Amino acid sequence: MQNSILNFLVVDDCDVTRALHSGVLNILGHTVEEADDGRNALRKLLRHRFDCLVTDNRMPRLGGVELVKRVKRFFGPSYLPIFIVSSDDPVSIRKALGDLGQIEVLQKPMSKRKFENIIDATYRFRHEFSK
Repeated sequence: MQNSILNFLVVDDCDVTRALHSGVLNILGHTVEEADDGRNALRKLLRHRFDCLVTDNRMPRLGGVELVKRVKRFFGPSYLPIFIVSSDDPVSIRKALGDLGQIEVLQKPMSKRKFENIIDATYRFRHEFSK
């Protein structure tokens, strides 16, 4: 159902970027938890169920690509939709991800429209995997 509230995990080591991304998702009517790096994101993923993971790539301790690899390994390939939001070259990120399934790589800066696309994709994912 496209009117239900989604629960996002937003991961970015930059406080301003993390707050901006979370704020847009909140304004669009969804709940958000935040993590400041991949390690803290994994801890949250082990404790809570999220509908979508939106993560930066370059972070201290555990970056976005390694976070995605661990999420796929621990939870399986179809656990939740994942979006890497980065100013890094998307081709390089996709190459580093290898064959991990459908992971979207989006360029910073983010716009409201890009977040609306993430929300739409998350609803489609929920619908597809709830069958």
